[in-house]
Amino acid sequence: MTSPETDVTPSPEPLSFHPPQAAVALDPRRLRRAWQRAEPETTGAFNKLAEIDAMLVDRLEMIKIDPQRMLDLGCRTGRVSSLLRARWPQAKLVTAGLESSWLARYAGTGSDLCITVESPTLPFANRSFDLVLSGMALHWLGDLNTSLREIRRILRPDGLFLAAIPGESTLQELRICLEELDRRRYGKAWPRVPMLPEIQKLGDQMVKAGLALTVVDRISVEPRFSSVAELLRTLKQIGGGNHHQQRPPGLTGKGFALELAQIYKERFGDKGGLPATLEILFCHGWKEPAGRG
Repeated sequence: MTSPETDVTPSPEPLSFHPPQAAVALDPRRLRRAWQRAEPETTGAFNKLAEIDAMLVDRLEMIKIDPQRMLDLGCRTGRVSSLLRARWPQAKLVTAGLESSWLARYAGTGSDLCITVESPTLPFANRSFDLVLSGMALHWLGDLNTSLREIRRILRPDGLFLAAIPGESTLQELRICLEELDRRRYGKAWPRVPMLPEIQKLGDQMVKAGLALTVVDRISVEPRFSSVAELLRTLKQIGGGNHHQQRPPGLTGKGFALELAQIYKERFGDKGGLPATLEILFCHGWKEPAGRG
């Protein structure tokens, strides 16, 4: 794998593709199996999760807040929980992962409670937390609008929500190539890459959920891979893959993979390898009354 540049740059304009008009439901069983097989300690150009977690927590330096109860929602690497505990050692900390088999891995984070959440409906009482952070996980809960409303519900007045979410340009190269191949084979594009939020729409969704003083910004990185097989293997190692309920009939077979690799190389390959865009949206909002920012 070719190492990505360490600097981050403004996200480029999305490439031309034609996503479906509405988000397509994920299959919870496929998602669970993928998370059980995931290897969170895996390193590589695309697996920047722990680095993104650290960037997320670093943003708290610019915000005046002294939380008593904190939630790490959708914990993947454990980094967010560990950094929150180091920053506020006296506060109560709940770590909520997306897969029960991962709970033992959070033992060293200093969390007071580790639980599993498997839907956007959160198992917490109203006004439970002063601070809710989520690192690259909300898209796996299925319904972002419901998740945002639930986050507002469990925040205390003047509580803060802060998250990193992959944006719509993430894996745009793979999405385009899969759509082209599907149209050749099936005459239609099947959902294969999750639908991810666009920066302006994410801000609107947060406002509609009842959050105040919302801010959304983005960065983009472009790790490169030696082959499509390496890209897909890396995604699988962090729990990615096609987890949609709607799937094409029959098995794709080796021919599909070979044809996908050829399309990807022809459309996006260069001397540096195969690019795979990762757009990261950072967002935060308050539950009124806010009075901070």
